[in-house]
Amino acid sequence: MDGHNTSELPRVMLVDDEAMVLEVSSLMIESLGYAVDAFLSPTEALQNFADNSDAYQLVIIDMMMPTISGKELFIKLKEIKPDIRGVISSGYQLNQSQPELAALGIQGFIDKPFTIEMLRDSLNKVLHN
Repeated sequence: MDGHNTSELPRVMLVDDEAMVLEVSSLMIESLGYAVDAFLSPTEALQNFADNSDAYQLVIIDMMMPTISGKELFIKLKEIKPDIRGVISSGYQLNQSQPELAALGIQGFIDKPFTIEMLRDSLNKVLHN
């Protein structure tokens, strides 16, 4: 054993303003072998990220939230940690927004509702490429 424990799992920040989506998505992410910190509030997520940015390898952000969009939140997170990897999730088609979001550094897109297989594939692609 090399002294690593579960706190050494890749850590994901999940931000979604829908409690049910947040809960189900968190369980899926954990079942795939990641640690997850889930936030209903983009403001709380941003504050936590500012204090703990080194803990996160990836953020998964809902595109449409009432106080701040996923795009705006990702821009703020990148200001804190320029190499953070990001996935945008949305219940709306993202086709038109993808080039703009990719230019900001978003590496993955996942349409809601997503299956655990879709989530696994997206996380693997973003974290291991």
